[in-house]
Amino acid sequence: MKIGDYKDKDRFLKLFFCLGTAKDLYWSKEALISLVLSILSTVIILMNYQSSLKSDALSLIGLVISGFFAMLGFLIGGLALTIGTLSDDLIRKVDLNGAAKPLMNLIFRFYLIGVVLLFNTINFFFIFLVLIFKFNINKYVWIAWLLGSNYFLFFGLIASVMLMGTNIRILILKSLFLQSK
Repeated sequence: MKIGDYKDKDRFLKLFFCLGTAKDLYWSKEALISLVLSILSTVIILMNYQSSLKSDALSLIGLVISGFFAMLGFLIGGLALTIGTLSDDLIRKVDLNGAAKPLMNLIFRFYLIGVVLLFNTINFFFIFLVLIFKFNINKYVWIAWLLGSNYFLFFGLIASVMLMGTNIRILILKSLFLQSK
């Protein structure tokens, strides 16, 4: 496939399914580590929950939401730098060799993690509202929400760090194509 073949698939969901990255959310190193950490953190939170800690939780959630905005900024900057290093010659060679999918997969990870961070920001904002306005939520719904929130929190953090590996793979791919004729 050539990079131009993706012009009709330039939206998140189309790329998400076309590139097969859906499995990264549930079947990857990041997913496994996130699952373990989310279960542990949810159990710890539930075992130590006290309503007197609500103000501390609200402060922590506010900091987490601010951190997500900062991470989104770094992510956008990292994507711009990564794409900026791809020369026209490299893109032409990738197209000639029909190797656009691996390159698109690597670059799409930035988009995927950005969407996860956006989801986290919105999700934690709603948790913040639930705690402030004292909505009465079923205990099991709250536990499932907490578990899912912790999973995507850890996934977003771990996947953001793993972008360094993505950049290394892009560098290797760049080197391989520039050495080939």
